[in-house]
Amino acid sequence: MFAGSRTRWRLSSAQESSPAVVVMGLSTLNQPLFGGLLVPNLDVTALVVTDGIGTATLTIPWPRSSRGFQVWTQAWILDPAGPQGFTASNAVWLRAP
Repeated sequence: MFAGSRTRWRLSSAQESSPAVVVMGLSTLNQPLFGGLLVPNLDVTALVVTDGIGTATLTIPWPRSSRGFQVWTQAWILDPAGPQGFTASNAVWLRAP
């Protein structure tokens, strides 16, 4: 993760062929949501759809002046087997050197 580079974010082992919202935040929110915990603040969201094996990828461009830049990411997937119809991925913290 270097200034101006791109980082690939990948979700795996999710509900197959389902919409998901990727949440990215510059800080944490830690808000209960749909029987889970929404970790990142809602600074940026992106809609993705998982493929037939429950995988989705997203390419994230890093800012040009990214020294020390950090972001928390997490996905929320529409999943009828999850509590209240959703499941969440683990939250991941990324920090540029």
